[in-house]
Amino acid sequence: MKQNSLIVLRPVCFFIFLILVVLSLAAVLVTLWFNKVVPIEKEVKLIAHNINQDLISQIHNAAAFFSPNNASAVNIARILSFCLDDNDPQLTNIESKVVPALFQAFSTIPYLSQISYIGLNGLFFAYCKEGDEPFALYSNSTFPARKDAEEKKYTWYLQPANRNTGKIYGVATKFPAPELVKSSWLRGALNSTNGYASVGSGWKDSQNVLLLSTVPLDGNGLISLGFRVKPLVDFLVAQMTFYDGSLYLFTKDWNVTIKGFPSSRVSVILDGDQVLFQVSNPDDGQLQTVGNVSCNEERILSIGGNKYVLNCSPAKIAGVEFVFVLALALDKYSSLVHKNIRLCFALIVVMVGAVVITICIFVSLIVEAARREMSLCGALIKQMESTQQSERKSMNKSLAFASASHDIRASLAGISGLVEVCRTQLIKRDPCTSQVLENLLQMESCTRDLLGILNCILDTSKIEAGKMQLEEQVFDVEQLLEDVVDLYHPVGMKKGVDVILDPCDGSIARSCWARGDRSKLKQILSNLLSNAVKFTTEGHVSVGAWARKPCLENEMLGSTQINCCLFKINRPNNQSNRDPNCMDFTFEVNDTGKGIPREKRKSVFDNYIQVRETAVGQQGTGLGLGIVQSLVRLMGGEIGIMDKEVGERGTCFRFNVLMTARPSTVDFWEPKPPKSRVVLLLKSDQRSNVLQAFMKRLGIKVHAVKQHQQLGPTLKKIKQKMMNLSNHSCNSSSSSRSVPLSSLDGVDQSGMVLMVVDTRVGPLLDIKREIGDFRKDIRCYTRVVWLDSPDFDQDELAPPDLVISKPFHGSRLYETVGLLPEFGGMGTRRGGDSSPAVGSAEEEVGKPLAGKKILVVDDDPVGRKIATFVACSLGAVATCCENGAAALQLVCERLKGGESGRFDCILMDCEMPVMEGSEATARIREAEGSYNVRTTVVALSAGDEMERNGMMEAGVDAYITKPLNTNNLLRAVLPLFTTSRMSESPI
Repeated sequence: MKQNSLIVLRPVCFFIFLILVVLSLAAVLVTLWFNKVVPIEKEVKLIAHNINQDLISQIHNAAAFFSPNNASAVNIARILSFCLDDNDPQLTNIESKVVPALFQAFSTIPYLSQISYIGLNGLFFAYCKEGDEPFALYSNSTFPARKDAEEKKYTWYLQPANRNTGKIYGVATKFPAPELVKSSWLRGALNSTNGYASVGSGWKDSQNVLLLSTVPLDGNGLISLGFRVKPLVDFLVAQMTFYDGSLYLFTKDWNVTIKGFPSSRVSVILDGDQVLFQVSNPDDGQLQTVGNVSCNEERILSIGGNKYVLNCSPAKIAGVEFVFVLALALDKYSSLVHKNIRLCFALIVVMVGAVVITICIFVSLIVEAARREMSLCGALIKQMESTQQSERKSMNKSLAFASASHDIRASLAGISGLVEVCRTQLIKRDPCTSQVLENLLQMESCTRDLLGILNCILDTSKIEAGKMQLEEQVFDVEQLLEDVVDLYHPVGMKKGVDVILDPCDGSIARSCWARGDRSKLKQILSNLLSNAVKFTTEGHVSVGAWARKPCLENEMLGSTQINCCLFKINRPNNQSNRDPNCMDFTFEVNDTGKGIPREKRKSVFDNYIQVRETAVGQQGTGLGLGIVQSLVRLMGGEIGIMDKEVGERGTCFRFNVLMTARPSTVDFWEPKPPKSRVVLLLKSDQRSNVLQAFMKRLGIKVHAVKQHQQLGPTLKKIKQKMMNLSNHSCNSSSSSRSVPLSSLDGVDQSGMVLMVVDTRVGPLLDIKREIGDFRKDIRCYTRVVWLDSPDFDQDELAPPDLVISKPFHGSRLYETVGLLPEFGGMGTRRGGDSSPAVGSAEEEVGKPLAGKKILVVDDDPVGRKIATFVACSLGAVATCCENGAAALQLVCERLKGGESGRFDCILMDCEMPVMEGSEATARIREAEGSYNVRTTVVALSAGDEMERNGMMEAGVDAYITKPLNTNNLLRAVLPLFTTSRMSESPI
């Protein structure tokens, strides 16, 4: 109820807060408004006055820029006066002395538009520009300097000039000569001694206004320089445009309107020392004087409805006396500021109004949302309480299961060990008691199934908690594949399903040694292969693998959709970027079972999910594929279901993992030139196809026989071809029968025929008869590899033949190919020597641990009983302890007693009361340091990874997962005992 009241009051408080903020903001803005407006107006007036004075200063500076032009004219006149030393210069002197000097000055002095030489005798030469093109204007006639010479006419010519050298070229055209004698500036220049400045127009273009600087030449003539007014006008126009002002320039007889008033009805007239401003009447057009301004005076006039600040000032530009008038709008900037101030004030009012409206709308929405939130909050509270209760129950269940997992595994291991003990004792006492023995085997099978289910559940818990880690080691990938396939081959044969290991392209053999987590890779393959064999009732299951360099895009999965994993996986870093030896190993498990429907593929990797269409009559937890996907991703890969060809049955799982591989230097799998022939007579067509494709890649000629009836015709064809080749190579007769490899002196082995025959493919006598007929009258070396069966009599073998055990793949296949001459020609083998027999330790050795003293440390009486029985059955003497503290005390006593009483091995359980196995091991290692000895300590655990890591850190030498039996005990301790003997033996 209290929470609901808070929800209701929250929007009201927020609304009041917003209103206060808006009112405070408006009050602050109004105060700041009035405090800022007055200073801004004063500042604007001051800025306008400064702008006015700045413009006047800029006009004077621009006028001063043209002052050096008179000096340029005087210097040129001095140079020419020195060159023209006679009183009456001739045309040749003008061309050779005056013209080059004129062009040099014309091309170097900036803004110079024309330069002229005017001789008193009538000679004239000038350079002028029309755009960027230079022209020469000249006269080649003279007249006497008399008063009547004014009436004499003479001719001027216009001709283009080279812009680089000044030489004239092209056609000369006549040019109308002006009345120079009557011009005022010429008279003024002749009467002056230091030059005369004036305003005029160009020779060629009368519209081009020039500032003229004319200097006399010691009675020989005049030099005149004409500078364009346009640069000055452009500069002043730019300034006026920026400040939006008006500017007028005046002389006595000439005026220039730089930038006039906006109204075309305003005219400005220079009247003596005053400037008059007149406005035309729109009705009758008559001019009316609105005011005047004197030089060096600032005055404000109202013209055209606007007030202007007028400044009149004299200025001397290039020696010419000018009067300029500058007009700037008085209230332009202040009115603009007032306008912007009013606009900003209006915007602030609108903004405040919009904020108030928005706040009202927002508050109404908040109130409505609060009502909905109140109803949802009650439901959410109930849901949270329910969720928390469920989480507590789940946590309690997980904790209870985790605490009980060790006991469950220990109990299952005890049951499994007791079953093995009973079975061993029963076989020794009464081997004929088959029913009891069968019951014990079934009990052992059920125990293994229960242990497998428990391991799946515990693996799932580890993956969900993110505690699954990789344990890398160097191992043989090819041997791992063969071991897994060999493990499930007998299971498949019982169902009539052939389990095949496909060597593919042989890349695994080239990179067989890899560094990775062997146990997890074996778990992945075993799970997939177990499912494939379980759900396949006929046909075959094939396992293939290949290795490639990692690429950016994994093309392995093609168009298959990869399903998301529900587990939290700590993926390793992409090792392919930092390890040049990193390889992408791809594995494929393909079966011919019922297959998984396409619409079910998305959920097949989910936990506790089984596809009903394929799992009819099959039991399981549905955790296998979920764990497989998590492990694959933990190893840096992906897994998916591949699409099969139309009409093909079954399911194809494909996954890849990243591992560091050590490349092989052996070139055994490089294709060889075809010499020998191989005949395959196998019961499984798929296995035959796989082997045929593999041997063809090696360059071997292969003949696959599908049925035993086809063996005879196939061998006859081969025999005929071999006889034909033999007749071409030599004329001697063939031997009547085959001989052993040791007696083939001088026999050509390049044509060897190797036959691989499955003894179950048909009647054995018929097959032997066909082979015997083939061996008659043929010189080539023949050899038969028999795939054995229980009823095969190995004593009837021909000397070169041999027998190997099934399944025919992996190392057995490689050894068979190695019999061919081009692959090394390995020697013959007989009977059981064909392949290593895999049997129990009891069959290989009688009492391998005879004389050894073993200490069994386990708190579980069943576990102690099993360990004692296994140790005693191998010939050892066993002593038992119930916890780690008792074991530590007993070991210390034996160490003090001397070497005769010390234990050779300690079987240490991990989890025990009083003192755990890791602590007991660490303290035993400390005690051994004083005696300079080291006792072999083997850890026993129900399979927990954290226990294993703790024991390894404590200093154990080996690790055995329960249930304990003779095989895993011997595998753990025999290498340690051998190493110990070698270290103790004298060098």
